Amino acid sequence: MSWLTEDPTLLLVIGGLVLAMLAVAFVKTGRVVVLLWALLVAAMVGVGALIEQVIVTPREEVEQTIEAVRLAFLANSEADVLAHISSDAGGLQQQVGWAFRTIEVTEAKITDGPKIDVNPYNPPPSATAELIGSVKGRVRNDSVEHRIINKFIVRFSKRGDRWLIDEVKHELPFGNNQSAE
Repeated sequence: MSWLTEDPTLLLVIGGLVLAMLAVAFVKTGRVVVLLWALLVAAMVGVGALIEQVIVTPREEVEQTIEAVRLAFLANSEADVLAHISSDAGGLQQQVGWAFRTIEVTEAKITDGPKIDVNPYNPPPSATAELIGSVKGRVRNDSVEHRIINKFIVRFSKRGDRWLIDEVKHELPFGNNQSAE
C-alpha cells in the first residue's frame, strides 16, 4: 500500500487511462452507464489522492525532518538544528556547535536523494537516509564563499512522535575519500 501513501502517480496514471477509455466508450456508444462508470472511477481516484495527502508515512516524516534541518542550516539557526539531534549524539551536537561558530551558511541544497530506509521493528524505530548535500558559505569574518558537496548517511531513531538524528557520516559524493596526491 506504500505505492499509494508515498506517491500516487501510479494511481493517477491508471485512473487517467481508464477514464480516457471510458470517455472513448461513451462517445462511441452514448450509453449513460459508461458515464456512471467514469464518475465512479474518478471518485475512486479522488479518494486515493486524498488518502495520499492525509496519511503521513514514517518515510515522509524522516523526509520532513531532513527538510527542517536543511532550512535550519540555511537560517543559520544552531538551536533549530540541535532540536533535531538526539541527546545521545553528544559528539554530533559539538560538531554542529563548532560549525555554527565557524561558518555562516548562505545556501543549503539536497542535490540527490534522500533515499530513505525505515525499520519500524527496531525498538525504537530507526531509519537511514542517504543523500548528497551541497552547502555554500563563508568562514565568519571572511568574504570568500566556499562550496562543499558531500554524501551524507544519516541515522535516525523515533523518539515519541519525532525522528531525531543519532549519527551523521559524510564522505565525498562518489565514494572517493582519498586525498589527491
